[in-house]
Amino acid sequence: AAPQTVPGKMFCMAYAFLGIPLSLTVYQAVGERLNTFMAFWLGAVKRRLVQKSEGRVTQTELVMAGWTACSIVLFGGAGIFSHFERWDYFDSLYYCYITLTTIGFGDYVALQSKGALQREPKYVFLSILYIMIALCVVASSINLLVLRFLTMNTMEEKTSADMERIRHFEHELNRAATRNSVHHNNPPPPPQPPVEDLAAAAAAPVPANHVNHANHVSEL
Repeated sequence: AAPQTVPGKMFCMAYAFLGIPLSLTVYQAVGERLNTFMAFWLGAVKRRLVQKSEGRVTQTELVMAGWTACSIVLFGGAGIFSHFERWDYFDSLYYCYITLTTIGFGDYVALQSKGALQREPKYVFLSILYIMIALCVVASSINLLVLRFLTMNTMEEKTSADMERIRHFEHELNRAATRNSVHHNNPPPPPQPPVEDLAAAAAAPVPANHVNHANHVSEL
């Protein structure tokens, strides 16, 4: 029943303000422990089934295992409530989905028929235990899915940065190849001696054999 008095409504608001974040924190922490357990279990199964396997579990495999567990909890809970509440299976599935996703319309409420809340303590305990465990499983699955999306975005950014570096490296290689080709087709001129060496060579005395050869040529 909803609170009717002002103090009751104020208490409900304050309790929800503090309780919802704390509940989400607890479910998140328990969900992370479940993810660790599933990773250990999947690694052990891979080591047994696959020879020479290190038992490493990829994030995709962990996401698939988490959502498989989430589906088992959802459809299994629908069977439980369909049996105890005498609901149709689809109505029970709808109730489990609305409850575990914390939407809570209130159109279907368990433990309200035939005084089950007072007369069937085992069913009450089972319902509370199921909702707590199922919420942890759903929280772990959502956590895995969010981490997967974040990892995909990080990988895409890293891939884009790597591709940019590769394009820059190819551009530098093409520029170096072009410079080498131009240098090969148009070799640089031979180095010229300094002006001081040319002046010294002009001022140097002419050898005697060169002078005799020049006089012989002039006589002819």
